[in-house]
Amino acid sequence: MMKEFNDLNEMRELAEKLFSAIPGIKDAASVESIEVSNLNAHDFKTKFIDNNTPCLIKGAIDHWPAIEKWKKKEYWINTCENKEITIIPNINFFDLTKRMESGEKLLFHNALNRLFNNFDHIFSIPGQFVGDGTLYSNLANDIGNFSFLPFPEKPLWDGEKSLFIYRRAATTWHVHYCDETLMCQVNGAKLVAIIPPPKFRAPYITHFLENELYLKGQVIDKNLQLDPKIVEVKEGDALYIPPGWFHCVVPINGDIGFTLACNSKSPLHINGNLSNYFTRRLYKKAWSVPSIKVKMSIPIYLFKAMCSYYFRKIMTF
Repeated sequence: MMKEFNDLNEMRELAEKLFSAIPGIKDAASVESIEVSNLNAHDFKTKFIDNNTPCLIKGAIDHWPAIEKWKKKEYWINTCENKEITIIPNINFFDLTKRMESGEKLLFHNALNRLFNNFDHIFSIPGQFVGDGTLYSNLANDIGNFSFLPFPEKPLWDGEKSLFIYRRAATTWHVHYCDETLMCQVNGAKLVAIIPPPKFRAPYITHFLENELYLKGQVIDKNLQLDPKIVEVKEGDALYIPPGWFHCVVPINGDIGFTLACNSKSPLHINGNLSNYFTRRLYKKAWSVPSIKVKMSIPIYLFKAMCSYYFRKIMTF
């Protein structure tokens, strides 16, 4: 049974609530927007990736078969196995335990029926990898390449492709401290607020946002200069999100949404900047991995990354 929701107002109010955690958000600028036909691989790397600078690439995935195929419920049912999954009837909290505590287990085809019939007020199937042996393994041929990133390297930390399926499900403030991300909007549209890696008081800001203290009525120091930006990502667009940039994502309306996160390895110099709080955090996280092989490789990788960072710094001085 179809339900009626005041989607535009509700989503706008939710965006204002979540985004207002950041001082100066009302004066936020947008990220640079560029048509995919005007962006080549060299410019994307040197202007955006190498400088850890986000951008919106208009029409980046317009050529993907997924744009049209994924709009049809029958296609999903015929393409994906009917495995058990977990759906979430609330926004995607940073805290995974909090996010999953109200989760409901369903067979995938039943979940699709609920999604396409607009049964749930908020519906989310958390990100799952697209690859061999996964629920979404047969979707690989629906996903094209990027003209501006023809040979992406495998990411260090995350999977190469993660698919998020939703209606009205926002994602609270979070950060990727490793790897480059292209947030590809296959269907639906989203409003994204984003802030650069904090230069000052990074642990304080990280603690406030990752513990979602803004949802508990607490207020961050209003004197902070965080340089927030807001951008609308429409169907067919890709938002480049560099590591270390906190972001919060809210759907524009109640349409069905499919978002594919495509991750790739950062240039070596990005992970050699130890003045960046999130770079230091990355190495601490990696050191906690219970693997002798990983622990032995960390000093070697760090040395190479630092050499790359300082060499680049000297050459661009």
